Amino acid sequence: MLSGMAKTVETAAPESSAASGGRLAWSTAVFALATGLSRVLGLVRESVARYYFGTIGAINAFEVAFLIPNTVRALVADAALSSAFVPVFSDLLERGERKRAWRVASSLLWLVLLGLGGITALFVVISPWVMRAFGYGQLAVNLSRILFPIVVLLGLSGIVVGILNSYEHFSVPALSPVLWNVAIIIGLVIGVPRANGIDHELYEYALAILVSS
Repeated sequence: MLSGMAKTVETAAPESSAASGGRLAWSTAVFALATGLSRVLGLVRESVARYYFGTIGAINAFEVAFLIPNTVRALVADAALSSAFVPVFSDLLERGERKRAWRVASSLLWLVLLGLGGITALFVVISPWVMRAFGYGQLAVNLSRILFPIVVLLGLSGIVVGILNSYEHFSVPALSPVLWNVAIIIGLVIGVPRANGIDHELYEYALAILVSS
């Protein structure tokens, strides 16, 4: 009987390993394809933006207004997720402590919502002084106020992506940048030609980024 059980275990182990290897190969292929497609669409997005706005003038105010919240998100949200949350969450799942893992995830969601929400509210108030320090006026202030909520939205979506990766679901996170670029391109193509003046065209661009986030 023991011999039969040993054979069963030995047979199941290679099958499990093969299935895991197959999932890993598929996930790697999807991730590579999605990353390449995202890079191409990112180039298309930038080309469309340059077609409508050029490379100098009011678009510079937009780029500064977008750079600041994007930098804050990268420094605060991405760093916290990559260095702390994902390893802890994955380790708790591997040890079978699912309830504790989800309590950690829930606590971090609220922390990100409140913390980044507070940073966003603060920046909305002080944005005139920040933009003035960069040499920009009211247009940049208005654009930054539209764009800064992406700090909260991308912070929360980063947690969701980390959870999906911990459960070895890589397809949706890999495709999200593709959908983000597509949504912005659609927003540019539909919204900008209908806008009245360069300021409103840039507002359409900012709203496309915010909605797609």
